[in-house]
Amino acid sequence: MARQDNGIIDLSLPISEIEKALYDYAHSPLRGLKALHLALLSFQKNTQASLSDSLYHQRLVSLIAATEQLLVSGSPYVARYHKALLSSADALAQVAIAGQFGEGRAEPLYHLLLVERSCWQDVLSIINEETVLPSQVSYLARFNVRQAESVGVDAYLEALAGAGRVSFDLDAVQEGALKGLFRLTTAQSLDWLQRKYPQLQWQIASVNEDMSLRALCELSFLPIFQHSSMQRDARYRLLGAYEKTFERLFYQPFNRLFASDECILESPDRLVPMSNDNALIKLDDNAKCFPLRHGGAFYIGSCLPEQRHSEMTYLSRLGRDFLACFLYELDTSFGRFVFDREECLGTYTVTECDLRTHGALLLFSVAADVEAEVVLTACLLRSIETAFCLLPQYIDQVLVVRQGGQYFALPYFAICEVEGVCSVMSTPRAWVKNVWLSRENRPLIEPWLCRSDSLPAAISGSGKDNSLGFAKNGYYFGKVYGRMFWVEAELVLAILPYQKPFSAVHIDEDTFRSKSFIIHDGHCFDKVLSKDFVSDGFGPSGGKASFSMILDRMGESIVLPFWCCDWCESLPEARYVREFALPLEQFCYSAEKRHWMSLQEDAVIIDKKNFLSFVAGLSASLSLV
Repeated sequence: MARQDNGIIDLSLPISEIEKALYDYAHSPLRGLKALHLALLSFQKNTQASLSDSLYHQRLVSLIAATEQLLVSGSPYVARYHKALLSSADALAQVAIAGQFGEGRAEPLYHLLLVERSCWQDVLSIINEETVLPSQVSYLARFNVRQAESVGVDAYLEALAGAGRVSFDLDAVQEGALKGLFRLTTAQSLDWLQRKYPQLQWQIASVNEDMSLRALCELSFLPIFQHSSMQRDARYRLLGAYEKTFERLFYQPFNRLFASDECILESPDRLVPMSNDNALIKLDDNAKCFPLRHGGAFYIGSCLPEQRHSEMTYLSRLGRDFLACFLYELDTSFGRFVFDREECLGTYTVTECDLRTHGALLLFSVAADVEAEVVLTACLLRSIETAFCLLPQYIDQVLVVRQGGQYFALPYFAICEVEGVCSVMSTPRAWVKNVWLSRENRPLIEPWLCRSDSLPAAISGSGKDNSLGFAKNGYYFGKVYGRMFWVEAELVLAILPYQKPFSAVHIDEDTFRSKSFIIHDGHCFDKVLSKDFVSDGFGPSGGKASFSMILDRMGESIVLPFWCCDWCESLPEARYVREFALPLEQFCYSAEKRHWMSLQEDAVIIDKKNFLSFVAGLSASLSLV
């Protein structure tokens, strides 16, 4: 494909990059298509000025669009598509090189761009798919001792990462060799994997054969939203195609959930996730209903109309909201917070005549029939050191937010718009309404403005599925703040490089409580083990943890910071601490600090039998600020 040009335009490099990417597509489809996309964009930029023929630019745009479509579809390798990409890219390169010598030299080659050619028919067929949805399949591949002698686990992990999402589960270590199972989720076919990696024993993982299309879409949206190398226009085009399709398949207007048109509904046309329960809801005539997002899922909220601080209840959990939203990000006297733009009435300049007092409340007049409570104190602070209470006379501008059937006017100093996807909490908490994720995976906190005593108990979801399709056996062990922990492998959702927790401060019954959390794979985990819970004085004097281990079971999850971590097949005979849900006074040696009794110096074991007991003990000992 590469040709000698006359130096008018530097085409050698982009053509060479296109050739390399097309070669790589056969061996690592995802990596090859990403490289091809970037090379074609560079090629387009270099030839934009030298060639004015509309057919050439139309075909080049089609080839770029087809590459983007394949990336969205999971980057499958299809031999017919590979041949079409090769032929169409070669045709464009020939026309572009000839065009350097003048339009007259390029015209005889325009027949290479005719739509009747099979390569362009295949390119257009990729683009014209009605629905672009990833067709992902999960595979298992057995890795045994003999193969470890020639090709190691790390080499396979690096190679398979170019085909999809890969992990390795260790079964045993025998005489220094590893034995285990690879798990790969990819758009590639079983035939391609068997030809590419014949040393591994491939099979389809039956556990994921029944994975719903909705679950696949939930898994795929956030990685595309946070894609870092894709051009802005291409990214928005792909996200738009996804959102349009997903809204049609998995969302519906809020008012379709109710049996009567006479219900008092707030935001009746707002799109909410479709519920698995198709039964229409019948309401008490006195109740007002509204869609409310909490912990990444939508609920049907209900309260009594025309009553300020009416107690709120959840009638039903509708499902996870996995699409992106535009948010207002505000700097306030309590810290920086975000609110869904769709739940805001707008920003307002405040004058003295707009404010009035009603008992202990300060109210802001938004319209003739709408008053919003001015938020002067908050139950959630980003930092206790920097928070302060803003006096009414210094309020210049407010954002009016609708939350839980009520209106709130939040004073702010600065405001901007950001884009975010809501993280999921397996059990939504009262301390925070939602934790959003930016494109850079930065957490954006959305606080409750409602009074904490009016908040309902959230209906938990099913939790994060950590099933890999086969039993995880053995135990992970290592040091946590200087104490040895043994963890049953079936509880482990993920082992990550150490993540320093994010933090906020929650005010609960006039007590300041520190809230720590980490973000992983679109989920928020807010129970992080602290040093005070483990012991007093046993932690190492320096250094930092190396791993963050997430345990998840029965809708509860915790995060353990490990200084070192290893695996063994069985639990050694020894004395272990197994009971954690002790009376609260046994955790305390003073009013400021809570931890285990110092006499319990044995190693700690966490298994399926005592996991909930451990979570209860951790919840009882959350540290005070």
